[in-house]
Amino acid sequence: MAQAIADQASAMAQQESMRNQAEYARQTAIAQARYQAEIDQAQQTAAQAGPLAAAQAQQSVLVERSLVAQKNAELRQAELVAEVVRPAQAEAERITTLARAQADATKLSAEAAAAQDRIALDQLVIQQLPELLRAAAQGLQGANLTVLDGADGLNSVVASLAAQGMALLDAVRKGMGPVSATEPARSVTAQREAQ
Repeated sequence: MAQAIADQASAMAQQESMRNQAEYARQTAIAQARYQAEIDQAQQTAAQAGPLAAAQAQQSVLVERSLVAQKNAELRQAELVAEVVRPAQAEAERITTLARAQADATKLSAEAAAAQDRIALDQLVIQQLPELLRAAAQGLQGANLTVLDGADGLNSVVASLAAQGMALLDAVRKGMGPVSATEPARSVTAQREAQ
């Protein structure tokens, strides 16, 4: 009986040992599976790291190319402004300045021509003034004129005659009218010759 108990104890110890070995083998297999999963994940990550790194590098290159293209566009725009727009603005300003200068010169020329015609008219009237005074004197020649107040009265009559002469001069000027700068100017000399 002691042998049977010893055999039974030995069998139980052997089974317990086998269970412990099976449990240990199971835990070892689980640990190995975990390790293998981590290894596989690390290998996949490593395998994807190359293409991922390449894609990120490609994206960085595209971003840099985009920045270079934008800078090139800004540079071209600045070149166009410097080469085309600014010279065109300068040319437009030059043309405007020349046009203003030409307009001022034309205006001054017209004013000078009008002034010249006025001077010529005044000279014509002045040249004919002695004849006008002679005609006025002939009109007064047969008149019976009594001058009161002595020299003051005579001065008054002469002043009155001079005032009438000035009124006559103004009437002649108004009758001739101003010569506009746009119509061809007929000089007073040409007008005199036509009479």
